Amino acid sequence: MINKKQHDGPLMLKDDRKEFQKCKTDEERKETRKELHKRARAKCAAYIVSAWQFLHDEGRDEILAPYNFEYVQTLAFDI
Repeated sequence: MINKKQHDGPLMLKDDRKEFQKCKTDEERKETRKELHKRARAKCAAYIVSAWQFLHDEGRDEILAPYNFEYVQTLAFDI
């Protein structure tokens, strides 16, 4: 959930994806990409908050998570 591909995946989507079927111009595709990127960041933020809450309830005060490592993989986006 917390990795480069998860965040940047929407920015790398090809124009023939189903997310862009309703878009008629490049500007509409750009706006759709920005919205999808915003949602991906929000999902990651929600994940971090819920992980922090869980660890806080368990009496822990740190979250150790790799970020921006190329070998961390996710199945969330099929680019």
